[in-house]
Amino acid sequence: MSSLRSSIATSALAGASMLVVFVTVSIIVSANLLAKQQVGEIAGSIPASEQQACIDDPEGWHLVKGVVMIWAYDIDGKPSNPHGPTMTFDELPDVGDPPLVLSHFSSPIRHFQGVHRMNESGPCAVIVVNGPDELPLFAGIKRTGFIAMIFGLAAVFIGTMMFSVRPLLARITVLANAAHHVGSTGPFPVIEADPDELGDVTRALQGAHQRIQSDREELARRHQILERHLASVAHDLRTPLAALQLTLEALAEKVPTAIDADVGEAQLEVAYLEALADNLHHASRLTGGLMVDGDATRVDLSTIVRRVGLRFAILGRSKHIEVCCAVPDEPLYTDCDSASAERAIANLVHNALVHGPDNHPVGIALDSAHNAFRLTVSSGGPVLTEEVIQALSSRQLHDTTESRTRHGEGLGVAIVNAVAKRAGWHTEWIAREDGGLEVRITGNLA
Repeated sequence: MSSLRSSIATSALAGASMLVVFVTVSIIVSANLLAKQQVGEIAGSIPASEQQACIDDPEGWHLVKGVVMIWAYDIDGKPSNPHGPTMTFDELPDVGDPPLVLSHFSSPIRHFQGVHRMNESGPCAVIVVNGPDELPLFAGIKRTGFIAMIFGLAAVFIGTMMFSVRPLLARITVLANAAHHVGSTGPFPVIEADPDELGDVTRALQGAHQRIQSDREELARRHQILERHLASVAHDLRTPLAALQLTLEALAEKVPTAIDADVGEAQLEVAYLEALADNLHHASRLTGGLMVDGDATRVDLSTIVRRVGLRFAILGRSKHIEVCCAVPDEPLYTDCDSASAERAIANLVHNALVHGPDNHPVGIALDSAHNAFRLTVSSGGPVLTEEVIQALSSRQLHDTTESRTRHGEGLGVAIVNAVAKRAGWHTEWIAREDGGLEVRITGNLA
C-alpha cells in the first residue's frame, strides 16, 4: 500500500510541476511578444511635434513612455543627448520604412530596441526606443508565481491524497482482505461493487469464490460416492474369499498329507487375494485424495496387533510357520485411521509369511516407553543386501508398476510406507545378520 500511495503522490506532484512550468513558459513567451510589439509600435508612432523638438534641441531631447526610454542618434550611433547610451547600428531601415526591432537576451524577458529612421542625416536621424532589461512587473510575477507554485503543489498533493488516494487505498485494502477469503469454507465478505474497475474485480472475486465452493461440494460428493463404491467392492470381494479360506481350512483337515502342500498354497493365494482387495482399496484412497486430515482417529494398537496375530497364526499353519505375538495387556492408543493401521500391520505380517522360509517362526512384538510405541515384525530368510533394504524403505505407491503377484513387488510395502508417513510414524527396514528381515515402526502415543 505504501508503494501505491507514494506512486500516486509522485504522479500528482509531477503533473502539478509540469503545469507550473507550462504556465511560466507561456507567461514568458507572451511577455516577450507583448514587449516586442509595444516597442515597435512606440518607435513607429513618434509625433511630428516631438521630432521637431529633437531637431530644435537635440542635446536636451529624450522621451520617457512608461517603462521605455526614447533617444535620438545620428547614423553613426552617437547619441544627440550626452546622457543617452552609445549604439552601433549594424543595419538601419530606410526613411519611411517600418521600424526595425532588435533584441538580445538579458533575462527570461528579452531586451528589445525599436530603431526608426526619421531623416537621412543629422543628430536626430535615428530614433531608438529602448525597452527595459526586465519588466518591473515580471519581478513581481516571479515572486507571486513561485509562491503560487508552492501553494498549488501543496493543494494538489493534499487534495489528491484526501479525495483520491485515501478512498482508493481504502477500497483496495478491503478488496485485498476479501481476496484472502476466496476459496475458503466460510462466506465471502459483503462488499459493495461499484460500477468501475475495482467493482469488476470485486464481482470477479465473488464469482470465483462461488465457483470454488461449488466445485468443492461437487468434488466432496464424488469422493463420497467413490469411497462408498471402493468399500463395497472390497467388501464384496472379501466375503467370498473369507468363505473360500474357511473351506480350504476345513479341507486341509480332511485331505491326505500328499496334497496338504497344495492346499496350503491355495490358502496363501486366497489370503493374497483378500489382502490385494484391501490394498487396492487403501491405495485408491491414499492416491485419489479420498483420505483427509480429519480421517485420523485414536486407535488401540494392542487390539489391532492382537487381531492380526490371531488371523495370521491360522494362516501360518498352512506353511508350518508359527506366528508369535507379544502384546501388552493395556491398550496403546495412537492417532491414525483404524483401517489403515490394521492394513499396514497385516501387510508386514503377510509379507513375512509369504517370503519367509517354512518352519521358521514370524515374530510380532509391541511395546511402549516414554510415551511412544514400537512395533517389530521379524521373519527368517536369506541375508538381504543393502540395495534391497533401500528399495523397501523408499518404495512408494507410484513405484508399484510390476505385476502384482503373491511373490512379486505388490502394494503391501508401499502402503506400509504411505500409512506410516501419513500417521507420522518412523519405519526402519533392517537386514538381520542371520538372515531375514526385521521391520520396526515407532511413533508417539496419543
